[in-house]
Amino acid sequence: MPLEGVDLSQHTNTPECEMDCGRKAMVIAKGCMDSQPVLLCDECLDHGLEAIKTYVHYWQRFNKKVMICGDCHRPVLRLDTHLDVKRLI
Repeated sequence: MPLEGVDLSQHTNTPECEMDCGRKAMVIAKGCMDSQPVLLCDECLDHGLEAIKTYVHYWQRFNKKVMICGDCHRPVLRLDTHLDVKRLI
């Protein structure tokens, strides 16, 4: 007995941002020290990047040396070497 065809055009998959802001997720991001990727909207991604940049800046300023990533053991000079961000749409 053959299976019936199903029309999936009416169903849409719109994942929400995992930061509980209620907005639609636009990117999937994973840092090299993260255990799993995270779905984020553009605003939460921007906020997160600014928080990371500020933390790294103050850490390096206080310790007077370049931060070394605890996972890949490379210096944290730019975030694009430690963070993979892909657009969903």
